Amino acid sequence: MAQEAAYPSRPIAIVIAWPPGASADLVARAGGQRMSETHSQPIVTDSRPGVAGVLGSAHVARSRPDGYTRQVTHNSTHGLISLFSRNVTCDPLRDFT
Repeated sequence: MAQEAAYPSRPIAIVIAWPPGASADLVARAGGQRMSETHSQPIVTDSRPGVAGVLGSAHVARSRPDGYTRQVTHNSTHGLISLFSRNVTCDPLRDFT
């Protein structure tokens, strides 16, 4: 029988919904380095700032739910922005685990 390779079998992307140099970026890079050592796979950080974190979150929401795309963000992106903006294209409760 065909079986999927053990996780992770390819690089993992960490999407940062804030600009480079912001606190979320620093946390993602430090955590990514540790994850890379633990999993023996490259961790790629992908900054996607804009619209108070909505652009990065929308990208992650559209990604395959296979564990290879993760996100570091703030509670404002997933908790508060959907209360105050109509431009949110993803549901923080439905689209994320």
